[in-house]
Amino acid sequence: MTRATTSLFKANAVAASNAPILLFEGDFSGTILRLWNGIGDLAYNGQTYLGNGWMCELSGVQDTNSLDQPTMSLKLSGVPTDLLYMVMNAQQNAVGTFYLGFLSGGSIVADPYAFFVGRLDTITLTESPEEPTMKVDYVSRLVDIDKAKEYRYTPECQKLFDATDKGFDYVAPLADAKTVFWGPNAKEIQKRKDKDKKKSKTR
Repeated sequence: MTRATTSLFKANAVAASNAPILLFEGDFSGTILRLWNGIGDLAYNGQTYLGNGWMCELSGVQDTNSLDQPTMSLKLSGVPTDLLYMVMNAQQNAVGTFYLGFLSGGSIVADPYAFFVGRLDTITLTESPEEPTMKVDYVSRLVDIDKAKEYRYTPECQKLFDATDKGFDYVAPLADAKTVFWGPNAKEIQKRKDKDKKKSKTR
């Protein structure tokens, strides 16, 4: 499918001297964790991506023309205890972004491509005698297509779309059942009913 890549990205993709790299940026309990799959810290766009070996595997994403909901899994290893606790307590639906970039002369070149942006779904911790690993699963934002939209024909819901629209202010009273009498004696019957209502209120 067509990709919105820049001319710089395309030029770097065909440059023989450039090496492809993967970068990750995720929100964990309000703390942004930035990693890449190389060795040593990598500075880009005023931010530092850690290259300490924590990011050991990516899997799951597939290119498609359909409205399927692809997922991306990030496998972390060797994560210290404090960071482990932070990731395990991260808020569901927090955003994670995966980039494809290129390295030239030890520095990242312009315009890494965000090939997957998803929301945090599940976190799986695998205990091991050697070293525990953690798998963080992100689901595509297309998952929202399958979610039912809980909107009602009420003024409150309508104001979410247009705060000035008062059309639904008159819907609620319509829910109250009203008895309408038909025929030649309709007026007499209605008067009798109204009279009985007044009597019941004065009692």
